[in-house]
Amino acid sequence: MSTYIRGPLCGIDNCPSRLWRILAGHRTCQYGHVMEGDYEFNDDEDVGSGNAITRRLNLTTNATGNFQSSISLSQSQSILAKSQDKKVYGSKGRLIFVKSFQWILKRQSDWIVKKTNNQLIDRFVKNLWMMYLKSIDGKDEVGLSLVSSISILLIACTQLHISIYTSDFQEWITNGDLLYFKANEKIPSQWRETMPNYYLKILEGGSVPTENQIQNNVLHLLDRLNFEKYCGKLQLSMEPLIFKLILEFTLPCEFFSYVSIAIKDRNDLLEYENVAIKNKVILIKHHPEFRILCYFYFIVTSMLSYDEEIYSTKWLNRYLQIQKDNEEPITMRAIRFDRDVYDWDANDTQDYLKWIETKFLPMQGTPEERKNGGKINIDQRIAKRKLYKMIPIPDTSSETSAIPENINKENNDKIDDENNEMNSDRKYPTKKKGNLTYIGIIQDQYLKLNSDFLNNDEIVSSNKNREQIIDEIKLLYMARLRNQFGISKAEFENGIAEMEQMLNG
Repeated sequence: MSTYIRGPLCGIDNCPSRLWRILAGHRTCQYGHVMEGDYEFNDDEDVGSGNAITRRLNLTTNATGNFQSSISLSQSQSILAKSQDKKVYGSKGRLIFVKSFQWILKRQSDWIVKKTNNQLIDRFVKNLWMMYLKSIDGKDEVGLSLVSSISILLIACTQLHISIYTSDFQEWITNGDLLYFKANEKIPSQWRETMPNYYLKILEGGSVPTENQIQNNVLHLLDRLNFEKYCGKLQLSMEPLIFKLILEFTLPCEFFSYVSIAIKDRNDLLEYENVAIKNKVILIKHHPEFRILCYFYFIVTSMLSYDEEIYSTKWLNRYLQIQKDNEEPITMRAIRFDRDVYDWDANDTQDYLKWIETKFLPMQGTPEERKNGGKINIDQRIAKRKLYKMIPIPDTSSETSAIPENINKENNDKIDDENNEMNSDRKYPTKKKGNLTYIGIIQDQYLKLNSDFLNNDEIVSSNKNREQIIDEIKLLYMARLRNQFGISKAEFENGIAEMEQMLNG
């Protein structure tokens, strides 16, 4: 009687056994279940009956029921050992990692250059990279991650006074536009096969940077590169950032003056402080972008609270409704924060499924599979056919092929209704955005705040008093700013409290 050997999970009637032995030519688990399609041929009559001795042939099946050759434990270990022999460690492994990081940084830089049409970015990024290589020369610790590449790009854009900020990189990473997620699969295959696994993990991307990761890494790089000595003080461009925030929160144009005047004479607020990094604890208050966000939050909420003559309670109530309708796409919130999917409406579901289909799915699979047009092997085709048999999906090339037909029809009806209303003699804009461009959305939001629209009977009245509305606006501002710039809640609250204490004397 043969001994038990470890093999695949039995699974018959939820059997948990992985131990198998041969009984009467059949592979049987320890609980007596027979593996279907598995046979062992051994002609016992030929044994010792002459010079002809047959060779034992074991035929096993995989999970989809196809026959496959069985490999002994020693053979599988030798194959694994050969694949492990390709890995290089020590200084050679670090060299491959640095080359791979440089390859990724170059692709990211090329994407930014193409988006901004500014060739100086590529040159300055190269200079920063050379400075970094000089700083790690002769050291065992490289200290690089994909957040480091984002920080290098952000420093280059800031030095060249290009209006690109942390929120822009956060959005590009989340949408899959900028190379970040699974970046290790994009590097050349010979590097990927020889690089140690812990370096591959670093280049995998992980999750979207949060909790001040980008801001802290920027300060760390400035200190490590001795940036101030070679390039002078790094100063943030204030006006484009404030203008972006004004448009983001649909604020009247006078708020641009309020915030700009308060910061204009404070050049120290716009400069990156030269902080000597002696440990990994870095205070984000040394980052000028964070200081401007705190100023913006404090000044705007203070003006909305105290100037009741201009910003009436009815105006604030309408403003709060517009901001709630103008929440960021569901893909941004779903990736960064836990949120119950049962809170999603049809538009949220459609946005998320569209993001999955257009951004996430094209990134799946190995580079070879994507290069070959997504070709799959026979086992995967069988599994896919069984899956589609369980859940039929219509084969269509439209962008919303994975979206249920009733949801598409519902949203198309809404868009048609909106277009009809916009083309009619109706005086006021509609609530839904539909297929409006970014400029059209901004115009639509500002039109809803004019005096004629505020007098419209369709405005939903609220039983909340002024203080309650202001509190909701503050919470909305804080949540959105934290989300877009990847700032921790504790740091943001502490920064606002310190600024309020400083301004109040």
